[in-house]
Amino acid sequence: MHQLRADEISYEISVSVIVPAFNMERYIEQCLRSLFDQAVDRLEVIVVDDGSTDRTGEIVESLTPPAGKSLRLISKPNGGLSSARNAGMRAARGRWIGFVDGDDWVAATMYSLLISEAESAGADVAIARNLRVNSTSGAQEPALDIARWNEFILSHGRRVNPQNCPDLFVLDQSACRRLYRRAFLEGVKFAFVDEVLFEDYIANFQLLFRTSRVVLIDEALYFYRVGDQGQITGRKDRKILDVLIVFNMIVDELWNHFASAELWANFICLQGWYMMWLCAQICDEHREQLASGGARMARSFPPRGLIKFRQKFGDDPRVTTAVDLQLYGNGRLFAEFARTQVASERAKKVVRSNFLQRFFIARAQLTSRLARMSSRRRWRRNLANAR
Repeated sequence: MHQLRADEISYEISVSVIVPAFNMERYIEQCLRSLFDQAVDRLEVIVVDDGSTDRTGEIVESLTPPAGKSLRLISKPNGGLSSARNAGMRAARGRWIGFVDGDDWVAATMYSLLISEAESAGADVAIARNLRVNSTSGAQEPALDIARWNEFILSHGRRVNPQNCPDLFVLDQSACRRLYRRAFLEGVKFAFVDEVLFEDYIANFQLLFRTSRVVLIDEALYFYRVGDQGQITGRKDRKILDVLIVFNMIVDELWNHFASAELWANFICLQGWYMMWLCAQICDEHREQLASGGARMARSFPPRGLIKFRQKFGDDPRVTTAVDLQLYGNGRLFAEFARTQVASERAKKVVRSNFLQRFFIARAQLTSRLARMSSRRRWRRNLANAR
């Protein structure tokens, strides 16, 4: 059993679960009752009402937690998911910190299992599986990353060091599947990036780069509701462009932590899939802007990462075509491929051209060096500002 650190012994609360909520009157009671049912004592639930205009706050105030649990309500002006989570973290008193979205719920054993496994392993982060639940029919299905998850467990086991495990970085990014040691979050001065969508993506890379101890729990403990209006999976507006901000921040993390060729390859694959998905989803007005931004980002990929990407994912023609078109730099051509999932004759010429393949690698020798220098300047500036 892992011994508590000196700065953790005085904690009176085992775990603080932060629930950001904006207009969640339909679901918030189910969410909170699942937390009241947790098989762990000294649990506090912190609901952050992020400027709701419905009865969310009123419903929270009407609920009474059972013995061994506490419920706190923080009301604040609307500031988005990151702002609400950060407000909850500032108020948290627990040794461990978890997050649950206000329209989701958790299994009764979630936090007892995560805490037990994390403390046994001496881990800073514990990760569980989730199930996707259709908001209309109630039908449940495994998480989208279930095949990758199973393969990861088989190859690496459940206790891992992220520095030796590039595949860990590309499992599902959701903070809600994770439990974090509070002393770890405070030690690295972590906060979610404000005012952007896709905040979990950059948070995942930031935190995995800063720990050497992660444990996976091979049980589906989190129930993620899908099919509701307003989720990223249904958005089409220009806020989707936030993914460019987040992916460029990840590129900086990769450069400044001297990422391996395989980790670069994994990220190149990951962003390729997301760029295809989001370019197909975003409204026509912003599609080419998103595709062009992805092409500019691709100039930051190092040659060793591109070579490893082709070695590892070369048998997947969709993502390799997407990345080739990003490197080619024609936003309209990429957007057309993303929307139709069919390579035009011009796109096929790009993909089949050995000359262009060699050119992309040669150009990356220069453009990635410039990107690395820019990333490190930003890194030093951010360190100076944090002092």
